[in-house]
Amino acid sequence: RRIEELAQVNGDMGRLGGLLKLWLTNDERTARFGEQEVRILLSRIEDVRSEIHEIVKTVLLSGQR
Repeated sequence: RRIEELAQVNGDMGRLGGLLKLWLTNDERTARFGEQEVRILLSRIEDVRSEIHEIVKTVLLSGQR
């Protein structure tokens, strides 16, 4: 179950990273994104990174039991 969650969260991270990449390359689809939206995106990326860390920690700890 935790591995499935990890795969789902990893997909979320990929999508968020894709949005950031579009913005960084000045893609016209993200032209309306301002600094606030980018900061929100970066915050969400950090949230997802933390979520991945917690899932991995849970999986590793359960494997030690």
